[in-house]
Amino acid sequence: MNKEKLEEIFHNHGFSNFKWIDPKDIEVSYWVRFKCKFACDYYGERSNCPPNTPPVDKCKQFFREYSKAVIFHIRKTLEGSEEKGDWYKKINSSLRNIEKDVFLQNYPKAIMFPIGDCNLCDSCEADRKKCNHKQKSRPVPDAMAVDLFKTAEKYNFSIRTLSNYDEEMNRYAILMVE
Repeated sequence: MNKEKLEEIFHNHGFSNFKWIDPKDIEVSYWVRFKCKFACDYYGERSNCPPNTPPVDKCKQFFREYSKAVIFHIRKTLEGSEEKGDWYKKINSSLRNIEKDVFLQNYPKAIMFPIGDCNLCDSCEADRKKCNHKQKSRPVPDAMAVDLFKTAEKYNFSIRTLSNYDEEMNRYAILMVE
């Protein structure tokens, strides 16, 4: 694996705060799925959110099939909630381009799990079969039952719940690469 070339790709897309991680350190927990199901407005409403993602045990199995991963730490302070959607679109577009560029470097298993929600369409077709952007749309780590709190903390990244929009967000994307 040519980490230097891949890191050059990350930097070229504006990402410098990342770490190579062992996929076995990605915490997959049922509580994350439970929160999706009972605490998220998007449950069942998005084509790349549960229940359109694999069961928790299959998510864990998926991550174990890789030997390398990268966690990207993305920070942002927003003026208000209306700014978040546009920011997610911009960041996720860059993250999708990273996945594409890594794939083109002969890493066919490369897949990115971006931040926030998809935002590729104004309204989502909840049925994955009807998704207008199947090749671009990816589940976020939470939708894959990733406990980002434990995973980020293992690599000394800061993460905490926020009570106001004027606080700095710490968001995390994960690139699986083989």
